Amino acid sequence: MGGNVWEWCQDYYSESFYLNDATDSLNTTAGTDSKRVRRGGSWNYHSATLLTYARASDLENRGNNYFGFRIASNALGGIPIITAQPQDVSISSGETATLSVGVTDATRYQWYSGASGDTVSPVIGATDASMMISLTTTTSYCVNIAGSEDSTISDTATVTLSEGTSYNTWVLANPTLTDSSQEGDPDGDGIMTLLEFALGLNPMIFDSAPVLTFEGQACPDRLRSSLQSSPSSATGPLFSCRRCYRRSNRS
Repeated sequence: MGGNVWEWCQDYYSESFYLNDATDSLNTTAGTDSKRVRRGGSWNYHSATLLTYARASDLENRGNNYFGFRIASNALGGIPIITAQPQDVSISSGETATLSVGVTDATRYQWYSGASGDTVSPVIGATDASMMISLTTTTSYCVNIAGSEDSTISDTATVTLSEGTSYNTWVLANPTLTDSSQEGDPDGDGIMTLLEFALGLNPMIFDSAPVLTFEGQACPDRLRSSLQSSPSSATGPLFSCRRCYRRSNRS
């Protein structure tokens, strides 16, 4: 920026400093008179002083109404600062996960598949503060954030793919379900909807006969958690557990 007032610079003035191929360098060596550089011309100087390479010098303690400083700000932000790291999340097959990061002074984003600092595998199209993904295997991610002056990279966020289908996904796959609450019993067979899900049954078809028997095997996780969360005095079929669960008729 030229004109207005001469801009004081931190450099000490030297007639030969820039003759030595100096590029964006700072001259910290004071000359015999310790003068500082001023540049950019001012309102009361001729137009030649407005040239970008024009320099002049003066004693740093000299003041008047045509020497001064330029106040400037980065329009696009400077150094990005992460205010909220992306968080680990767990999803089931068929579900999507959303990862997001909170940042100040960011101009560009790029998500990567890998741990923090691993920028070998960019996620195509993932160039915003948040990213929505669906997976076939557990995967870690990080995001590189750039500002106008520097860049930074987030912590690692891992999206864990859980085994089996989630209850919510199962409900969506049964559009005729009239009661999607876990304690519901839309078919009136005495088996609450959560257990219908755990046993792989149709929640809209009445079940009165034994369905599944698990003998000598570890019980499926979703079955175990479902049975443990159900009342012990069920009004429908009874269940017992000896490292397995058995479904039987009403007694």
